[in-house]
Amino acid sequence: MTASRTTGVNYTNTTGKPIEVVIGMGATVIGGTYQVLINNAGQAITSIYSHGQTTSYIVPSGSFIRVEVNGTAINSWRELR
Repeated sequence: MTASRTTGVNYTNTTGKPIEVVIGMGATVIGGTYQVLINNAGQAITSIYSHGQTTSYIVPSGSFIRVEVNGTAINSWRELR
């Protein structure tokens, strides 16, 4: 999914069931941050201190996920459907 996902865009789960999204980040600036929002509810802002740091999120059916970044970039985006 990495090639079809970017920051600042809402991606809606249209599968009819919850999905798990696993996002790998890469530090372009040590201490860069990112925030994951599910239906505009912000998860904790996370600082990046190592390249390839990953986190996972459950996105309910009909909900959307968006990633906002500052000094970092998405390295990988995987979805368990």
